[in-house]
Amino acid sequence: TTKVNLENRMGLIFLDDLPGTITDAILVTRKLSVRYLWVDAICIIQDDMDDWETQGSQMDTIFFNSWLTIAADCAEDSQSGFIRNRNTLSIVPCIHPSIFKNDKTRHDGNMVNGDVVCHFPASFPSSYLEDRGWIMQEELLSRRLLHYEEETVTWECPSAIPSERSPQMKSTPKNLDRYALQRIRFWYPRNVITALTRPLTVLQNYQLWHRLVKNYSNRHLSVPTDILPAIAGLANAWNLNSDTYIAGLWRADLIHSLAWHHVWYKPVTHIGCLDPALQHLPSFSSLCIGSNSVRTETDS
Repeated sequence: TTKVNLENRMGLIFLDDLPGTITDAILVTRKLSVRYLWVDAICIIQDDMDDWETQGSQMDTIFFNSWLTIAADCAEDSQSGFIRNRNTLSIVPCIHPSIFKNDKTRHDGNMVNGDVVCHFPASFPSSYLEDRGWIMQEELLSRRLLHYEEETVTWECPSAIPSERSPQMKSTPKNLDRYALQRIRFWYPRNVITALTRPLTVLQNYQLWHRLVKNYSNRHLSVPTDILPAIAGLANAWNLNSDTYIAGLWRADLIHSLAWHHVWYKPVTHIGCLDPALQHLPSFSSLCIGSNSVRTETDS
């Protein structure tokens, strides 16, 4: 949606005018008998900065309050769509009765054909969403996600992550906050944070935030200047001990938050923002260097 087509969009939107990924999302929404679908590219006026600032600041509540978030993991872009023609017989677990029983063997039993997943997945294989900056808020704040992968569909919520391949999997925390923390835990070395069955200390909460920012800083944003807005929703949801949030840092944790440095992959002649579009950001924040590897004190 742009200023040019806004008036027309307010009255009627033709499906043929929309890219494949959005039309697939509309199809899924209708199949689920859900009345409303929120798509940022449609619901936010793309060339109106005031509208972007207003709507962007509400992203956390949009994801958190949505009934379901559709994750188009297999969609390379907005045009490609995510609904695939698949052979479900090769995906859905099935039982072959007495497959080993014959005259030459004493084995007699059933063989189960299917995947067994017994742990919370750190990520979804071959997902085009894993390195996108705005997607982090969707991953951590959505109550329910429906993942459309290349060969299978997976449901993800705070109580279970069943998929067509492994429909019985139930290993996620029951609480939404702990569910989000469980995801973040897989971005950590094992010695950094204790098991999430125990309450996190104030220090561990800040350490989690450092790791979140590090993961986020390595993601891609099509508009580099979105780097602060795209993480602001997570900061609102995080609300560490009613602390003051400052451009990716927390006031009470500044002594640790400022102890970061860029992991250089090539020689540079100066220290500063690597992306000219980010030169307006405060230089004390690791986010000012854009999508680059950052190392913090808590990594050591």
